[in-house]
Amino acid sequence: MFLTPRRGGASTFPYILSQELIKRGHTVTILTTDFELDDDYVSRIRSKGVEVVSFHCVANIGQYLVSPSMKPWLKNNISDYDVIHLHGLRSYQNELATRFARRTGKPVVLQAHGSVRPLYEKRILKMLYDMIRGRKILKSSTRLVAVTNTELNDYKRAGAERNSIEIVPVGVQPPEGEEYPERGEFRRSHGIGDDERVVLYVGRIHGTKGLDLLIRAYAGVADRIPKSRLLLVGEDDGYREFLERLAKSLSIRVPENLVFLGFVTEREKLAALIDADVFVTPRFYGFPATFLESLMCGTPIVTTDGGDYIDWIDGRAGYVVSYDEEMMRDAIIRILESEQLRNELGQRGREIAVKNHNWHSVAERFETIYEQCIKKHA
Repeated sequence: MFLTPRRGGASTFPYILSQELIKRGHTVTILTTDFELDDDYVSRIRSKGVEVVSFHCVANIGQYLVSPSMKPWLKNNISDYDVIHLHGLRSYQNELATRFARRTGKPVVLQAHGSVRPLYEKRILKMLYDMIRGRKILKSSTRLVAVTNTELNDYKRAGAERNSIEIVPVGVQPPEGEEYPERGEFRRSHGIGDDERVVLYVGRIHGTKGLDLLIRAYAGVADRIPKSRLLLVGEDDGYREFLERLAKSLSIRVPENLVFLGFVTEREKLAALIDADVFVTPRFYGFPATFLESLMCGTPIVTTDGGDYIDWIDGRAGYVVSYDEEMMRDAIIRILESEQLRNELGQRGREIAVKNHNWHSVAERFETIYEQCIKKHA
């Protein structure tokens, strides 16, 4: 329903997967709405051989995007496709796609991207939606794709059978057509000295992300390591003003020590990840692609068990701590104060990303899932 890199995983995942499927000889079409449509992003996708069809959004009801013109397109074209791959759970577009898939006997692969549980925003509305439409979409899907065991269990709690769920890891790839930015590039462009320690967050500036915990933890980090900065990269979703007030109440200097960088280009994000000393995500659901991007850049991770949980990070590529201010503070300080530890965690993390999360193997898994679904419906 969204096709813009500003929306993160559910928007960028279909693009990268489609590229890999094209390389393997398949034909791929991405359907989306024109809501927040990024024309440059669409042009980049089309240049890879992926067809993109957008439909006008006539109404935005709390990001439930209504696009009726998709209905005649599906009626006329869905028979030309072998598999329907849905991203996200709750959407008008998924309702239409599953309805036409049932009529034509086409298999449906649903990848919820961590959205199965009705968390935080509009929780009651999400629960009502699931009662009326969401469960029908789940039951209409031939295969459900999870990225972690936590998400697998979310599907099961929502009523899905275990044998319909596949776990497929998130993939990561180097930047297109260029090498990684040079180490030091980001620091030079933002006036950050080599002797300063950098704590980095990348994602939406939103109340569900646990950023208040990060600010409180960083206050203790700054007391211990005065020559440090906390950089928050991502669009403000209405939470920045609160975080700035919180930081000032904790004697964190804004913008000297706490820096809001807003949305940045893909290259700028990679440059920031390369030059950061530690990448921190206080709370997440699903599997953030930024984790793998951080590991590919050799930057260790600190996260918590306050949302989903990825067990292989802890002690190998960084630390997973309790959702606690002091524990997060101590984990960050441990990494910032030891160059040897940063290098060891960064090297192991890069090895994990390259070995287990390359896009070639991810696309191969999806190819197998598609084939199994087609045979089942044949």
